[in-house]
Amino acid sequence: MTGRRVLLIAGGAAVGLVLAAVGLVALLLATAPGHAFVRNRAVSMLEKTLNGHVTIGSVSGSLWRLADISDVTLATPDGRPVLRVARVRVRYAWLDILRGRWLLNRVELIRPTIVLDQAP
Repeated sequence: MTGRRVLLIAGGAAVGLVLAAVGLVALLLATAPGHAFVRNRAVSMLEKTLNGHVTIGSVSGSLWRLADISDVTLATPDGRPVLRVARVRVRYAWLDILRGRWLLNRVELIRPTIVLDQAP
């Protein structure tokens, strides 16, 4: 077997592995376990960023460019709600996320409730 042929076979195998990985990610993002994984990661990331607690009821949508997030609550560290949103719809580009930039192209809040409470 010549060096060129070995290189072509290795290159073809590498492309096949990349395509299989992309297909697996696509399948994962379209399933309930994939949505649960995204929900758990979002809660974890938001709680590290915010000083308080975050709950998310569910995540749905294709997740390639759009996510529908239901029953979102942001609360103070002692559990008092500050923001409740029935549904949040976000649009984004995966290329930005892969580059480590969390840029949201569009954010829609459906039935938001903000609780303003003055400390005694």
